[in-house]
Amino acid sequence: MTYLAGNHGKKLTNIIACNECEAVALAAGYHLATGKIGVIYMQNSGEGKAVNPLTSLCDPEVYSIPLIMMIGWRGEPGKADEPQHKKMGRITIPLLETLEVPFEIMPDEIKMAERTVTDIIKTARERGGPVALIIRSNTFEKYISERSVAEDSAGEASMTEKMQ
Repeated sequence: MTYLAGNHGKKLTNIIACNECEAVALAAGYHLATGKIGVIYMQNSGEGKAVNPLTSLCDPEVYSIPLIMMIGWRGEPGKADEPQHKKMGRITIPLLETLEVPFEIMPDEIKMAERTVTDIIKTARERGGPVALIIRSNTFEKYISERSVAEDSAGEASMTEKMQ
């Protein structure tokens, strides 16, 4: 979130949606307006919330709107996590399979990750529908913005900024 907020309007446009359904709708509108593929980031708990717009709006059998979902995999089977993540963690992959949404799990190694992202973009374009990139816990290093470093050294960062 810190990276996205810090680079909004520079390297990308980051729109914070109220919920996952709205995020899918925004990505669909973005595609219809620009022809480009929108990216939605969410926790896997949001995957269940997004089922309706994914199947009734974006699916290749409906309006063929490509989008990429980056889904944080909380409760991944075999990994220690909070009890409330256990069930959704277990059904994250089967739910994507039921929805017929192609997916890849983001590799840890950078060259393989670059290839995976390239492949998932290609799949979204070719199939004309949603695809997913599953992100395991601790796949990415923590991002420290230049602003956070400057504010920390000045002792002026707010509690909200430090919590991100």
